[in-house]
Amino acid sequence: GSVHDYFIGMLSVRNNGAQVTELIQKYLGKNIYKIFLVIVSVMLLFVGAVFVYTSGDIIADDFFGITNFSLANPTILIIYAIILLYFILATLLPIDKIIGRFYPFFAIMLLLGSLFIVIGFFTKGVNLQELNIHHINLNHNGLHILPMFFMTVCCGLLSGFHSTQSTLISRTLKNERDGKKVFYGMMCIESLIAMIWAAAAMHVYSLNTIPADQIGTAYVINDIADTFVTPWLAFVVTLAVVILPITSGDTALRSLRLTIADAINLKQNLVANRLKIIIPITVIILGILFWAKSSVDSFPLLWRYFTFGNQLIAIPTFLYTTIYLYKP
Repeated sequence: GSVHDYFIGMLSVRNNGAQVTELIQKYLGKNIYKIFLVIVSVMLLFVGAVFVYTSGDIIADDFFGITNFSLANPTILIIYAIILLYFILATLLPIDKIIGRFYPFFAIMLLLGSLFIVIGFFTKGVNLQELNIHHINLNHNGLHILPMFFMTVCCGLLSGFHSTQSTLISRTLKNERDGKKVFYGMMCIESLIAMIWAAAAMHVYSLNTIPADQIGTAYVINDIADTFVTPWLAFVVTLAVVILPITSGDTALRSLRLTIADAINLKQNLVANRLKIIIPITVIILGILFWAKSSVDSFPLLWRYFTFGNQLIAIPTFLYTTIYLYKP
């Protein structure tokens, strides 16, 4: 994952901040570019919708104690609207106006939340059950650990979505030498954070105290916080989890705006031009959210296609990286 993020970021730096789709066009040709322009755009739309949905439900559950997540609940509508409004503003305004101001705080909260859990490992103990042939497929829904495990882990660790984000950051890099710590180093830290949360989840699941209908929901986050962290610090842990999807959704829509703008050669120095792209994006996301809430099977299907698209986009990244390294 670090190699993936490093090369996409550095190649973008060396191509004047080119988006992943532009790099695909340069190194793999126009035909592949046209295919992945559609795939990247659809995947980023899914990211925006998925993280309005997940962050909204986590906030509703953890901070308001809401269990009715349907659109008929006005509180859910308000929470979704606020999150989507933030996404729109972060997409519309220059990167230093909102994202640049809030992200240092977000990063501190995320690191603190993970640190508190690690401290809990040592003060309260943690049980990491070994995987073996006898219980490797004990999923409560009967799903096999392979390929579900790799699709879930790779969603974050080897992520095509990250290729769209690395190119976004490449435009803010002052010195090419910073690429190693910005692209490679940050992925190592994210991997560590992922393993901390995975270990915490393994422990609470091993206790068999989580109801079957709550497995994989925001309830588990609360259980992790209550298990490893003192009550007055549990809020920080929960807030850290809320931050994760929010900081994915806002930059996803920003990447989508820039990708579309580059594809149609629409200058983004004017707010009016940005709105020409943002308004249709918002309408489509609202439609996806409405569909995802229409039945209990809709969101798992949406997540499945998002995960597939996420992995698919990583393939051309490695292909054109190989081409770049091979060519003299």
